[in-house]
Amino acid sequence: MNSDNIDTQAFSKHADSWWDTNGELKTLHLINPVRLNYTNNACNLDNKRVLDVGCGGGIFSEAMARLSAKVTALDISEPVIQMARKHAEDEDLKIEYLATTIEEYASNNQARFDVITCMEMLEHVHDPVSVIASMADIILPGGDIFLSTINRTLSAYAKSIFIAEHLINLIPKQTHNYSQFIKPSELSQILRSYGFRVIDITGLKYIPVIDYVSLTNDLSVNYMLHAKYDG
Repeated sequence: MNSDNIDTQAFSKHADSWWDTNGELKTLHLINPVRLNYTNNACNLDNKRVLDVGCGGGIFSEAMARLSAKVTALDISEPVIQMARKHAEDEDLKIEYLATTIEEYASNNQARFDVITCMEMLEHVHDPVSVIASMADIILPGGDIFLSTINRTLSAYAKSIFIAEHLINLIPKQTHNYSQFIKPSELSQILRSYGFRVIDITGLKYIPVIDYVSLTNDLSVNYMLHAKYDG
């Protein structure tokens, strides 16, 4: 599989916006502490070798590096990766950024990771099965993966596309494609077929008007998933 699995242009055009906390990608900064706490509480990141898939400008990668994780981060967009590298250098953070897909990386590297994270990317790819299969190829036995994505429900369509993109312009238009949203049951089935055991699925709630973010039992829109690799 090649880079056609993800819409590269859609992300490259926002390369200069990743670290603008009040810009088009503001939401990513707001949810970052919650998704970091979820990950670190389930799996202490200190000194863990972590692969961050679909890292974008490095918002989550940098947060994990600050907790002493040894981070390798992948994104298909070269402009975004260049920007991420510069920001990490400016912050004196050691992160290995690579402009590639996880499929290409898994095929060309012998590295194995304690933890793999993939935040807000699966809903943008055409073949999530290929992504999960590649994760299984490069994670250590007993390793942890953490995924966040969007459920395929009418509520998710209303909030993530109609309201967020068109009504209040919270995120850029055409950020999401409803057909690529993934139900938790579908994602769990894919994971099990590649040797992963689902540990937890938790909803992620965001209220734009007051910029409130929290975990929730409601999985109807955004959710996070933790799984272990049994091999």
